[in-house]
Amino acid sequence: MLHSSIKLYLAQIRQNQLGEDDSRRWAEIIDTALNLQQSATIINSMATEVVKKNLISNIFPPAGTKELNTLIERLQNNLSLAMSVFVSGDIDNTRRLRRAKHRFRLLNQRYAYAHVERLHKQNVQSPRYQQSTC
Repeated sequence: MLHSSIKLYLAQIRQNQLGEDDSRRWAEIIDTALNLQQSATIINSMATEVVKKNLISNIFPPAGTKELNTLIERLQNNLSLAMSVFVSGDIDNTRRLRRAKHRFRLLNQRYAYAHVERLHKQNVQSPRYQQSTC
């Protein structure tokens, strides 16, 4: 609903009546709104698929579920900080965002390795689990 409201509002503004700086900002806002909509669609689709798979076959152990929840929480925090940077242009928040994104990538990598390690242990220990993941 918010995305649609932003698009409708911006569509009412005639870009050719704006100055150069305002015109550039208008384009940035449109681009950001479209990117947010696409990102939300992708995240929703992926999250729905993960939930379906987990409900059907209970593939995520508690540790994996906790890791996914942590990543989602960090992603939400990063998005909030990114929107703050977008709106305000604050240099300190820009630096915080860059550090937060770096930490997110490292955490994601660590969790990916932990996931593969859990899969390896399960495959070695349980032939039933091995069949369900193929």
